[in-house]
Amino acid sequence: MGGTGFIPKAVLDETLIMEQISKSPHPHIIKYHGCRVKRGRITAIYISTPGFQDVDKAHFIEDLESAANYLHSLGLAHNDINADNIVVRDGMPVLKEFGSCQPSGMPLQPLGTFSLKKLRQWLQDPGVKNDGGRVRVISGTR
Repeated sequence: MGGTGFIPKAVLDETLIMEQISKSPHPHIIKYHGCRVKRGRITAIYISTPGFQDVDKAHFIEDLESAANYLHSLGLAHNDINADNIVVRDGMPVLKEFGSCQPSGMPLQPLGTFSLKKLRQWLQDPGVKNDGGRVRVISGTR
């Protein structure tokens, strides 16, 4: 995708979404601290990196649903809720990675991989266990 402008546009789109969300933060969405710009290009997006702790799967899903509903109330859809896009702070999930987030009804970029429904099914799989606060997969299920 080099030379197409796809990556710079994706970074700009994510930064603009994070700017919008940061104006009214939610406890289950990663905290955005701004970005660094060099020569007119965004070179870094600054976010909090909370630590991992044990999670309660039922509350975990409820908290993620709260974050998704909050985005929907802002007219946005995350479009890529998956285990790689969630960190855990104080036992609560925090949604991150807003590269696929778009205003509702807008065409999606081909970056999204998961949905809240699929994540719920994955977490309820008996092969998914908590391991020192990190959710891990056993038996090759995912």
